[in-house]
Amino acid sequence: MTGDTTPTRPITPAPAPAPAPRNPIVTGWMIAVGGLIVAAFFGFLLMWVGSNRMKSAKQLEQPYHLAFGYIANDADIQIKNAEGAIKSNNWGEAQDFLNAAGQAISSMELATSDPDKDRVHQIRITLGEVQTAVGNRDPSAADKADNLSKQLEGFIVK
Repeated sequence: MTGDTTPTRPITPAPAPAPAPRNPIVTGWMIAVGGLIVAAFFGFLLMWVGSNRMKSAKQLEQPYHLAFGYIANDADIQIKNAEGAIKSNNWGEAQDFLNAAGQAISSMELATSDPDKDRVHQIRITLGEVQTAVGNRDPSAADKADNLSKQLEGFIVK
């Protein structure tokens, strides 16, 4: 067959059969399970980030409480000095000490956190009562000053 000039065609394979269509219910369940896995991953990631932020916030909160406690201690010292001045009938000096305590309590009001706002406000009211008693030279002013000092004890750092 040396003289055969018919061209030879390459043999092409038959096309692969199309995959069977997937059941839409199975596809929906696969997407739902995949979504739950992704949501669980992001949920745990957010919880981890949140717990780390809470730890760092507690670390920042500690110096705040120390500073707040020192301010309360300063106010307490001024009030005890005023109490001593009241007992020695030195009303002007007592008023000066109460004014200094008032400045410290004002600083406490500015720096207080939400849970303590009512307590600090009550201390401010009691300070006003003591200042009024000292202005009127009331003999019970020393007892009121002692009561004010006891209210501050919860804030003092020891």
